[in-house]
Amino acid sequence: MNKKYYIVFITIFSIYIITLASTITATGDSSEMVVASYVLGIPHPPGYPLYTLLGKIFTLLPLFSIAYRVNIMSAVFSILTLIFFYKILFKLTKDEIVSIFSTVFLAFVSIYWEYSIVAEVFSLNNFFVCLLVYILIILEETKKENLFYLFSFILGLSLLHHHSIVFLIPAFLYLLYKNKYTLKINPVKAIVLFLLGLLPYIYLPLAASSRPPLNWDDPGNFKNFVHMVTRGDYGKTSFHVEHIFDMRYGQIWVYLKSLIRHFTIIGFIIGLLGIYFSYKHLKRYFYFIIVAFIFAGLFFVCFLGYTSDKVVLHTLQRLYLISFLIFAIFFGIGVLHIFKYVYPILIILLIVFIGLNYRIDKSDNYLLYDFCSNMLKSYPPNSILIVSGDTLSMGLDYLQMVELSRKDVIVLDQEKLTYKWYVVQKKEQEKNLIIPFEYYDGYNYVIKDLVDKNFDSHKIFVTGPRERSLDSDYILIGQGLLRTLYKRTNHINIDKIKEENDKIWENFKLRKLNTKYYDEDSFESEIVTIYAKARFNQGWAYDFYGKYNYAVEEYKKAIEIDPKFASPYKNLGIVYLNAFQKYNETIDLWKKYLELNPNDPEKEKIEFEIDRLQGSR
Repeated sequence: MNKKYYIVFITIFSIYIITLASTITATGDSSEMVVASYVLGIPHPPGYPLYTLLGKIFTLLPLFSIAYRVNIMSAVFSILTLIFFYKILFKLTKDEIVSIFSTVFLAFVSIYWEYSIVAEVFSLNNFFVCLLVYILIILEETKKENLFYLFSFILGLSLLHHHSIVFLIPAFLYLLYKNKYTLKINPVKAIVLFLLGLLPYIYLPLAASSRPPLNWDDPGNFKNFVHMVTRGDYGKTSFHVEHIFDMRYGQIWVYLKSLIRHFTIIGFIIGLLGIYFSYKHLKRYFYFIIVAFIFAGLFFVCFLGYTSDKVVLHTLQRLYLISFLIFAIFFGIGVLHIFKYVYPILIILLIVFIGLNYRIDKSDNYLLYDFCSNMLKSYPPNSILIVSGDTLSMGLDYLQMVELSRKDVIVLDQEKLTYKWYVVQKKEQEKNLIIPFEYYDGYNYVIKDLVDKNFDSHKIFVTGPRERSLDSDYILIGQGLLRTLYKRTNHINIDKIKEENDKIWENFKLRKLNTKYYDEDSFESEIVTIYAKARFNQGWAYDFYGKYNYAVEEYKKAIEIDPKFASPYKNLGIVYLNAFQKYNETIDLWKKYLELNPNDPEKEKIEFEIDRLQGSR
């Protein structure tokens, strides 16, 4: 590579550092990966031993927060990925300028950029993808057997790190099959090197034996180890022929929209041109690249299955990254054939592209950190917080396990209570906590069983979906970001609760708390909505106890935090109608509510009431 291009990579890395997340973020499993690296623990399956060990090295850097240090690792591996991506393109195009242009474009594709500035497993995965492809291209050119042995070892490491690499194996096998008569390979040596790449799996039982605070699946014995590395907690994914037909209207459409969204329509068209020109002028590698794209993209999407949930779709997009890297190769080949004709336009578009995607900047994104800090500092010592959702649970783990904040509060992840290993660990870690079941299933064993056993010795707060088992004996009243459990037989002093709530919110740190700062389908927007729901829950309680002025105040604050959260519009309209006879305000609020929630089962009834109120004015 020409030395003058090193300045390009230094510039990209500098931008990554400038936009790097300063602490934990709500992106993927970022918080959990930081915790695992710092405490040498075991994150979710398949355990990510290589990432954890590398992350531990980065935690030793004398820089700012622990989270910031592990975030740097993503930036480092993203730059290494880009260097090998450049080398791949140069091998294919023989054009330095086109290769560097296409590399810069990839560097600032929004999803690639985002996972370059937070602690997640995908930058390391991207690095392995480009390294493996580069090794195979050199192997195709030189026929050096030692490169195959290197490939075998790196393939083992990459599969150890992330199982999605398996979707590239058909393409790898195709290229190797082409060279079967020119390569003299010792299969035993290749297998041994591949298995050596899997050796870091030894970390899992060794780490489990030290009982770290984060110890998913407790893989200290053979059964649990196999369960962990085969991702047993997530069940089995089936692939049926009928899925192919579902894909036409479901998975493929979602995937293509994501591809166009991240590459832009112009980038997508250039990529399609690249597929055509590859077929016409680069048949030596065309089938290798197209097979990789089909299996890592379209086939993988079908394997994942389809969902319409926006937040889940946002999460799934990170799993498209391998196919996006492969498509970026086609993009580069497309650029090669049009660059000399339209290069001024392409350069201008690239500058605009980078500027528009700068919204990815996470340097001042403290939303999750503030959220978890606000939650922990709101409740007295010895409280039990029963929380739901990976993002919240992992953020609280970071504060308690890394920053050692509020260790006097017991945090229980309601979803993880469904795992026996988690219940066993919590019983070991929290001696004053009584968990009267082996695991929570919502039927035979319910949260009420746990609450009943601990209610007299702990204040208990909950979040997440409504647990109906509590309804018979308890009432939930919003307090801060959670809801407090009260016995139905207790006297409820709602004025005192209002006073306590006001003090709690006054002490909150609320930086950039508005959905306008975040993508609609992001976890950040979901967190903002949780703040709004907390205000709504408090408003509902005041409404229920006849404190209508208090209720109006809370409903308005919920709307202010998240103007797209529908429920407070409906309830505020009801309060205005019944308590204050403000008909015009009620009509406007209910119209807005139906605009945001057009599928309400009571839609016709609400519309009838709106017509009735309009007729009575």
